[in-house]
Amino acid sequence: MEMRRLTAALLGIAIGLIIIALAITDWRYGLAFGGATHDKEAMTAVTFLIIIGLICLIIVFILDIVMLCQTAVPSGMITARFVILYISVALIMIGVLVYTARRGGLWPYFLVVVGMVFAVLVAILAAVYSRCVSSERVVVVRSTR
Repeated sequence: MEMRRLTAALLGIAIGLIIIALAITDWRYGLAFGGATHDKEAMTAVTFLIIIGLICLIIVFILDIVMLCQTAVPSGMITARFVILYISVALIMIGVLVYTARRGGLWPYFLVVVGMVFAVLVAILAAVYSRCVSSERVVVVRSTR
């Protein structure tokens, strides 16, 4: 239960930092939200990669809150959480790497990187402390046919 709270808290911090980073207008050369740039397509792609990754992180956060309220968690929910979490981390990481390769950045870029690091941490903790691999608990999954 404590690990679930920790991952939910870290995910909340990651989401908050990424939202703040997207709201700051100091992005060098702008993103899709404004700013004049000669590389508008790349900046639009970066923006949407980060936003889609953020939406996926919010979905994982909601799943974490739901799992905190339940004593028995369906294995399908755990699998869905893993898949969505890894997709979101990959999308945000790709967005940050494309932005770095194209332009470099200032404080908003830094906040996205920090948010992404927290999200990667949650992904690693999820894999290490999963009920599927943890030595503390045994999960029995029965299929009904």
